[in-house]
Formats: sequence, C-alpha cells, structure tokens
Amino acid sequence: MAKRSMSPRYILPTRMSFQIPPHAHIHFSILDFPFSNAFQAFWERFKRIYQQKHNKEMSYGLRLSFRQLNDALLALAPSLIQGFEGEGWNSRMVAFSRYDENGQPEDFPSVEQIRSLLRFWLERWGAHPEIRPLLDTDGREAWEVLMAALEEAPETKWEHGITTQSLTDDLNHTDGLAFIALPALLTALVHTKEMTIQSEKGEYIIRWRRANEGGKHGLHLVSQPISFQGDYFAYALDFSIQTQAGYGDKRKPAFWIFAHLSIQRYITEQYRGGNRDRNISILVGYNREGFASNNRWDDDTTLIALKADTDQTWREGVGKLLDDFSVRKLLPPHEILKSPASYGIYSDSLHKQENEYYVVYAEGRKFSDDSRRGRQHQVKTGTSLRERSQIMAGVLQLLQGWLQISPALEYDRQNPENTFALRDYDDMVKKPQKNAKQVEAWQAALQTSLANSARATAHVVVLYRSDNFAHWAKAQIEEALMGVDKGDQPLAAVTLLQLPPLLYAPLDPGNLDPSLYYKPAAEKPAGFLNQWNEQMRLSYRKKREEWRSFLQDIAWQPNARRLLLIDSTGEFGLPSNQKIKGAVREACVREGISSQFLVGNLKADTSLKRSGKLTGESGGRLKNAVLDLLLRQQGILYAPPRELYHLAAGLEEATASQLDVVAFCRVQRNQPKLHYGLAVRLRAGGEVDVMLPGENMAWLPYDAAAYYLGRLFADQYTTLNRLGHSALRLDHGAMVKFVEMVLTTKLERPTLAVIEAEGWRNGRGQDEAKHCWTQLRNSDLARNLNVLRFDNQQTYARTSPKLDLVLGVVRLRMNHETPQYITAEALTAEDPMRDLRYLTGYVDPCVDAPLHYMSIAGLSNTQKAQKGKHTVEAFKGDPKTEWDNLAYKHPQMVELVPFFVHPRYQHEEGQRQLCRCIHFLRLSPGFTIGEITLPYPMHLGDTLINDMLCIIGGEE
Repeated sequence: MAKRSMSPRYILPTRMSFQIPPHAHIHFSILDFPFSNAFQAFWERFKRIYQQKHNKEMSYGLRLSFRQLNDALLALAPSLIQGFEGEGWNSRMVAFSRYDENGQPEDFPSVEQIRSLLRFWLERWGAHPEIRPLLDTDGREAWEVLMAALEEAPETKWEHGITTQSLTDDLNHTDGLAFIALPALLTALVHTKEMTIQSEKGEYIIRWRRANEGGKHGLHLVSQPISFQGDYFAYALDFSIQTQAGYGDKRKPAFWIFAHLSIQRYITEQYRGGNRDRNISILVGYNREGFASNNRWDDDTTLIALKADTDQTWREGVGKLLDDFSVRKLLPPHEILKSPASYGIYSDSLHKQENEYYVVYAEGRKFSDDSRRGRQHQVKTGTSLRERSQIMAGVLQLLQGWLQISPALEYDRQNPENTFALRDYDDMVKKPQKNAKQVEAWQAALQTSLANSARATAHVVVLYRSDNFAHWAKAQIEEALMGVDKGDQPLAAVTLLQLPPLLYAPLDPGNLDPSLYYKPAAEKPAGFLNQWNEQMRLSYRKKREEWRSFLQDIAWQPNARRLLLIDSTGEFGLPSNQKIKGAVREACVREGISSQFLVGNLKADTSLKRSGKLTGESGGRLKNAVLDLLLRQQGILYAPPRELYHLAAGLEEATASQLDVVAFCRVQRNQPKLHYGLAVRLRAGGEVDVMLPGENMAWLPYDAAAYYLGRLFADQYTTLNRLGHSALRLDHGAMVKFVEMVLTTKLERPTLAVIEAEGWRNGRGQDEAKHCWTQLRNSDLARNLNVLRFDNQQTYARTSPKLDLVLGVVRLRMNHETPQYITAEALTAEDPMRDLRYLTGYVDPCVDAPLHYMSIAGLSNTQKAQKGKHTVEAFKGDPKTEWDNLAYKHPQMVELVPFFVHPRYQHEEGQRQLCRCIHFLRLSPGFTIGEITLPYPMHLGDTLINDMLCIIGGEE
C-alpha cells in the first residue's frame, strides 16, 4: 500500500490578539433609548386596548418595528456603530466619540434629530388602517400622553468618553459593549484604506469600505466591486471577539479577534427572480454632498444594507419613512432591479451626486438582460488559502500594530483508517469480488442493529412512480446491501411496489386558488389565510389516513424492521403547506416504518458510454437517499466503535471495549415555537439507543425512538401553535435537568459525554434563572473543570459516586466560534498551502488548561478541483478557464474541550485520547464525500429530530 501523505505539521488560525498602540485615543459613546418609560407605558396600554377590541393578540406585523427605525438611523448617520438594538425599549445606540476643536462631542445624532425621526416613525405606524381607528378613539389618551412625552426632556443622555482600554480590561463593561465596539473600531481603522495583493497572475489593489448589515454585529468591510467574466464581486471581511476557556488569567481573561474573509457577489443585470421566501439585500450608499449641512447628520460614506421584499418594495417601508423625513429619496427597488449596473459605482460613469445601490446576489437568484432567460452568477464563492493569507497579512499591516497574529496549532494525529469503523460506503463496496472482509463487517453491523431492536431482518420497500425509478433504486439498494439479501437466511428483503397516483397528489386546495397564498396581505380576499389553513388541515388528515391504509396492506416480512423508499417527485413549486411529506411521514411513524423521500426527477445520462445509467447528480442523490435509509436510519457503522477508540484514539483496550459515548442534542425553532432535546448513546459494540425527556426516561433503540418521537410531534402539533405548556417546548431548566438526570442516573458503563456549547449554555436576558447549563460558558468552565455545576443548587464533585462512570464531558464549539485558518506556520509562508486530505487533530498551544483539541476534516471529494496545480493558490480575480473557476470550500475547525475528566485521564495524553474518541467519530458510513461536522451519535440525534420537523411544518 502506498504511503499516505502527512497532514501539515502546523495550522495557523486567522485569530489575533488585540493591542492598543501608544498614544491611541479612541473613545466610544452610548445612548440608552431616550424615551423608554414613555414608550413602554404607551405600549402596554395600547396592547390591552387592541386585545379588548379584537379579542386576540396583536400580530407581529402590526407592532412598532425597531428594525425599520434602525435602518433609517443607519442610513441617516452611517458612522453609528449600531442603532437602537436590544429588547424592546431596553435598547441602546452606540457610536464613536468624536470631538471638535474645543473638546466638545460632535458628529452624532442629537436628541432633536432622534426626536424628529421618532415622530415620523410613530406617525407612519399610526396611519395603519387597523391602528388609526383605535388611536382616534379608545387609545387617544395614551397616544396624546406619548406625543407629549416626546416634547419633554429625554430620560437618558449620551454617555461619552468610554475608553478602549476600559473595554479590553473588562469585556462585560457596560453590558458587553466590547463585543460590539472593538470590532467596529477595527473596521473604522481600515475604512477608506488601500492595500495590494499579488497572485501568480497579477497584482490587485483592494480599497476597503465600511458596510453595515444592521443588528449588533453588522459592521464589516467590503472591497470595491471587482470585475470577473462579466460579473462583479467584492471581498468581505468582518471581525469578531471570541473568548477561550482558560486563555489569560483569572483576574483578566484574554480574548481573540477573529477575522473572517468571504466573497460578496453583485447582480448587475436585470433581476429575474428566485428565492421566493428570501428578501433581496441592497447595499445603499447615500451621497453625503450637502446632506450633513442641510440636515445636520454626519457625512460618513458607510454602505447600509436595506432589505427589499420579493414584490420589489422596500421591506417594512423604510424607504417611505426616509422620504417622509425629507432627506434624499431612495429609488424604488423595482427600478434598481431593472438595471442594477446603472446605480452602482462599477466604473467612473455614475455621477457623484447620486446615491449608490449594489444588489447582492444570493444562491438561486436569476438575472439577465436577455428577457427570455435568467442565468447564475459567474463568480464562485470562497477564496484560496493563499488569497486568504495575503489579504489577512495586508489588513494587519494597515492596522499598524492593533492586531498580532496568534501562534500556530500543533499537529496531533490524522485518520489512520486502520478499522472498518473509519470507512465509508464507497470504500466498502469497491472491488466487490475481493471484499469478503467488508461484507463480513457489514453483515455483523446489520445483525447488531437488528438485534438491538429485537428484529430478525430488514424489509426494504420501494414505492415507485416510474419503471426507471424502480430499476435504478433496486440496483442501488442491492449494491448497498452487499449480498445480505441472498442465501438461506437473508438479513434483508427488497420489494418493489407501484405508488397509486392518488397517494402522491398534493394536498387538495378545494375551491381555493393556491396562487393567492403567495400574494401580499393587501391583495388577498378577506379571510383567505384562515380558509386556506383550515382546508390544508382537512386535506392533511385525509392524506395521512389514505397512506396509513395503503401501508397496512403491504405484505411486510414478519418480525422485520420496515424501511420505505418513496419516489416523491412533483413536490417542487407548491406552497410549503400543500406538500404531502409531513402527512406521509406521520403515517409512516404511526405504522412503525422508517421512511426516506427522494424528491425531484432522476435523469438518465445521454452519453453513449453511460447509456441507461443516471447522470452524476441524479446518481448521487439516489445513493444519498438509499444510504440514509439503510445506514443512518438504522444507526449503523461498518465496525464496532470500540475498534476506533482503541486503534485510532489510543484508548486502552479494556476501556475501549466498554465505552459508551452519549451525545446531547437539541433543536430550537420559532415557527412553530419549539425547544426540545434528547440524548443518543453509541455503545462500544455498535448499538445505538435514544433517551427522550419525560417522566419515564428509558433508553430506546434508535428506530423505535424515531417512531415514538414522530408520534409525539404529531400529537403536540396543536399545542405548539398555542401559548402555554407543550412537551416539545421545554424551558431551559427542564433541558439542563434532563442532562443532569442522564449523567447521574441513566449510565450503565464507562461513558464519555459530548455536548455543544451553543444553545445549551445560555438562556435569554441577564436573569441566571433563565439560563441553561452556564458551566459551559468559557468564563465558568475554566473555574469549574473538576465539578459538574448545573445550577447554584446542583453541584457534583469529581469524587461523587453517582458520576464514577463518567470518564469526562467534551464541550464542542464550531461555526462562528472557531476561526478560519491557513495550512502554514505564518501568513507569509512561501510553501504551497494545501487543504488537509484526512481528518486531522491539532492542539492549541496558547492554553495550558483545559486542553483545546482542534478537529479539522479532510477536504471533501466534491472539492477535488481545488487540489489542482493551477487552482490551489489561485485568486478570485485571476483570469480562469472553464476548468478552474470553482468555489473554494475549506472544512471548518471544530473545538473540543474536555472537563470533569476522570483522574485516570487528567494527564495530557489521557485528555487527548478522550478528545480523539469524539474527533474520530466525525464520520458516517453513508456520507461518502467527506467527514460530517458533528460526531456520529450527535449527528444521529440531530437528524432524528430534523426528520420529524415536516410533521409540524417546521422543516427548513
């Protein structure tokens, strides 16, 4: 066997330490909402009046929109760091402290300016046809009291002179102002500056400019538009503050600045549509010539992101609000979208006195100056590692000492592939005439899974709509079964059944016109939505029962696990609640059947060499669907994970052979309002069990838990749409109590637990009682490494007999909480920067305790092109051929931190072994293009919940 290439010895994260240069005098100012008490008093009175009048809660669309107010504020005063962000009236505005020659604060919105804008904002809201009659009658007194309060002295004043040093000394100073202010400071320091980057094909000048997406962390930098093959893009760079458990000291914890580089693309031809449910984002640059002097607002040139609805009007009427405020009028979005190139500075042709507009491209959008068709953007996403390193190096030079790059991460271990537990499907089925060991491993894994559910066989039924689908699906299933459906005592059986047309027809709209569903509220007939929702509920129940009757008539094998592959083409272009997936999934779980849908037509390859076979895209979709059904929904790995723990992670064999890995999973949705969690246990022998919250907590086999959970989702659907208690809407106290109960009363063997920090550690607001497992926060974890502290009353010592089976808990962080990186020891390294080929672990040298283990996946098979000689270090603006214009994607870094570690593993190698067990579980036999992001048991839990979201209409 050829020797495998070694992963890079060092990984350099694009995170920096923050330093204040000598003689740097930059200050910040904050203003709490100046009429908070008056607004809150009015709002409480008005809500009661509305409820009494209409006998219902006020809908979200009728409430005062702070987003509209803040969008207007940022357009008028773009030098603001943020508008009034916060919860309701408890919000604040943040700005830089600027002073005139006499040392007086200047260049911020004055109270008079804010007062004037508030009046316009209120008057526009009050003109709504559902609001105005109440303000003229029952609500008149409350309205007059509020308007009188606006004439009085404000309740708050600007607080000036907050120093940069005070924010770095205490990140929680003024309610965490540092997390907003310090990244904003860095964008301001780079704003309007130029730098140069150099690729093999040319030199590029980048001119940076501030942009603001709104919200608390909306400030970032964008370059000037850069042309590529007839389209335009810009580099986008944003900074954020992230802390790290144990980094710094107990008196003054340190923090990192993360720098995140991405590509922002612009549409310059006529907008043709796409993404029906997604707003259009337009970056607006107000020309400030004469603007500040006439209106006393500042003259900053920051670009402001405003949203337009898909009907091509400004979202929430911010354009009309600004027009009423007698400032420079915004063009209507439908005019901009007809010819976007005419309204942005893509060359010197735009008159400097006009406003700028840049229409931001999103995946799925169509545009073209040819009225007959739309096209996709020519610029692909992402940047090469060399491009990332040069831009980061240039930005650090522009900042002149404010940021210093962190040390590189140190190599630990890469995927050795010395057990079938680390193999994927493609590796198992290649060379079928020589894969006796693979077949034996797969057969053992399936037997283990079936025995865990007390089943003898697996029965796979394919419901097809066309003969071609039946042929292709049967071939793919037989390949994946690898012969276990043959012989005297087969472990699996396959049946093909044609699906009656009545069953796959969409939910019946009755006499209602489905096209009205997507029209704005003003254009719908009165009561249409209520009628539509009632009709869909009736159609849903009818469809569910039709499917249950059909499923009951199938001749299922006795004592078999039931698996169903459904040809569900024709679901495109329908209103989301007219699709049948939720009804079918509910029917399946009520009948004890695992189901998998394959949406969209499969297409045959037209080339002569592949006649009768599927195209690559269709073949991939079919394979993914089949493997999800046969492997993931049965919780299968191709070999017992005990081999992985011992051979790959280095754990002693005696412990590896008994180890349970328990992953805690959670999901939260707002539509419908859902907050739920569960635990998944992966046993050393390969069995997978699930525990759900409730009074009678017990471990259930993975497939049985799916049926139970599906029925729970269906039964709780109506309660989710009402305020009050629901078994699927757990409060934070119940969630953390569930974790405590599992760890203290439901363990049977030596156990390693894993949990994500995000979502589990924080609740809402400052009230600790509303928080979840606060020990998972960086500041708490570093001080509580050897205890489990669920809340102030429940703390368990490492010596507690209840927790002797717990070898440790591993906290996981990813996404925005881990940095981008390059595969080099320095930004200026000259050796080629290549992505990792294999799943590899690194250790962070910046923290002694706790250990920080960084897991990075190998490059996905779909990104093979970026390994090429001519593309591995290409820049986005380089001239490219049709073969190497690609989207650069680099696997993200996942941070693993062990705590509550058993004394046997409290040395560094022991902690590494525990982390490696989780690190090497970032695999799934059915995920053939690369590693999964979450460890396998957590992946199983998350997908189990996501499978059921369609039942309650919460599927994304």
